[in-house]
Amino acid sequence: VGLQYNRTMPLSLLLAFVFLFILLTYILMFGAGSTGLLGYLHNALTTGVATVSQKLLPNFVWKFIASVGEWLFDKPNIVFQLFYLCLICGGIGLYFWDVHNRIEWAAFSPLHSIIIPVTILWCFASFLLCSFVDPGTVSAVTEQRLLNQYTIDGVLYLQKRCDTCNVQRPARSKHCRVCGKCFARLDHHCIWMNQCIAQNNMRWFLSFLISHSWICAYGSYLMWAHLSMFIEKERLWTAHYRDESGEYRPVTYSIMFQYLTYNENIPVLLSIFLILVCILLFCFFLHHLLHTLRNQTTNETFKFDDISRMFHSTEFQTKLEEWKVHQKHNAKKGCKCDKENDLLECDAEEMDGFVKAAQGEMYRTYDRGVVANLLEVLFPHTTQPKLVK
Repeated sequence: VGLQYNRTMPLSLLLAFVFLFILLTYILMFGAGSTGLLGYLHNALTTGVATVSQKLLPNFVWKFIASVGEWLFDKPNIVFQLFYLCLICGGIGLYFWDVHNRIEWAAFSPLHSIIIPVTILWCFASFLLCSFVDPGTVSAVTEQRLLNQYTIDGVLYLQKRCDTCNVQRPARSKHCRVCGKCFARLDHHCIWMNQCIAQNNMRWFLSFLISHSWICAYGSYLMWAHLSMFIEKERLWTAHYRDESGEYRPVTYSIMFQYLTYNENIPVLLSIFLILVCILLFCFFLHHLLHTLRNQTTNETFKFDDISRMFHSTEFQTKLEEWKVHQKHNAKKGCKCDKENDLLECDAEEMDGFVKAAQGEMYRTYDRGVVANLLEVLFPHTTQPKLVK
């Protein structure tokens, strides 16, 4: 079979683009609060780009961009929810419009007729539950019950009152400036759900991540199954192509990819997009699953990073030496050492806890074991955690 050579995107360039996309997305998603090269690259892509843009762009243009960014990321809105719905509905629609009816289903198991609708329903149900279930608002009604769930450790969490919500803030809770509320066991604010991920909807967030990882992997599998049949039908494994000089040469993987892109562009491009999204979502799922099994939140990792950076600063080490001298003469009791200027007021037990946290020894402050940690997230209303000593 002779194939006419066409100048389309070579496979090597596509792979380079895929690698760059994954790398940049990883830096943006996991670089915040990190130290070392990852944190440096994240700051360069966010703060650095913003600083350069502010200097290069006219003032009115920068103010407009800043106001749009503030509205998108710092105010409650449904833009990203609508964008998500467009993505998933568009992907499903393209599949049924162009691919589904051309797959030779006789060669597949009849279970696919059940797997496809169940997968789609699972994705939409996870999204709706994660977006509209109350994350665990700390209010006058829930305040006392939530205060009894976890004890104040004196390092990550202190006895505080939220003046905005007019409630005492339980351990592991946090006030979200976007939502304007305090949430129990807050993990992070998710723009895709237009609300916080906290105690009550963390399980649905995990379900959202794994269900969408699955639908992307499964959809990509169906695309490539269709493409493999197309390859066999066209006998591409034994085909030759005619190059620019008119000579016939055996088809290479790069030429085969270009031929598929030219003749089956929707399945090829959609499968590549699904693979990229699947990798990112599954990595994000593993990241949060690891936190779940450790009984740790994203908010707490940022707190530990802040403590670690402060502990290793030259100014803090100088004050630490002053504290050691101070303890020998006049140790004072009952104060917490959450700020550098309170350092001299810490007793030996509090300082020991602070140093352990900075060195990572208290990384699992609320860890109750893998099974209990998982049950605490999956059944937040029925599996009440024991108080931390």
